[in-house]
Amino acid sequence: MNADVSVREVMNREFVGVSESDSVASTARLMLEEDADCAVALRGDDPVGMITVRDVLSSALDKSDVEAATIADVMRAVPSVRSDRDVAMATDRLIAADVPGVVVIDDGSAEPVGLVTYRDVATTLTHSLRSPNEPYDSVETFPTGTNGFEIERDSEFQSVCESCGTLSRSLSAVDGQLLCSNCRDV
Repeated sequence: MNADVSVREVMNREFVGVSESDSVASTARLMLEEDADCAVALRGDDPVGMITVRDVLSSALDKSDVEAATIADVMRAVPSVRSDRDVAMATDRLIAADVPGVVVIDDGSAEPVGLVTYRDVATTLTHSLRSPNEPYDSVETFPTGTNGFEIERDSEFQSVCESCGTLSRSLSAVDGQLLCSNCRDV
């Protein structure tokens, strides 16, 4: 993987934030709605904990009243990495903490500005190993006995924003360019 790739370039700027006083059940519902593997517990703008899908399941099995359990009851320490660090640092933190995401902290403050997940790291690794001139297939068929199925590959796999160069899961074509959500909004 290219050591010059910073956390800022691969992080997802959107993440699920909850309060310590929120119920585990309401947080679980929110995580399902947002298709998130984890939520960051915030006290104001400060990240103070993290809850994962595994924590929610554990709480559901351990507590007789899941609606009464709060995030403060089940949250774990929140791993973080500064946005100016390289992706290898974020990967080390992911592995050490054994969580689905690491909170990205702005260089000049303690404010959370994003989340780096295993998917972000895998995308970065994939792009660093791929030849720049090698095109992505638009449709790939996977054999399953005599019947095959197709997976349409969309802009999700072409995940480098043509304006800012940031890796992104969701790009949209705007005026002939593939742009991330931050550049589309400008």
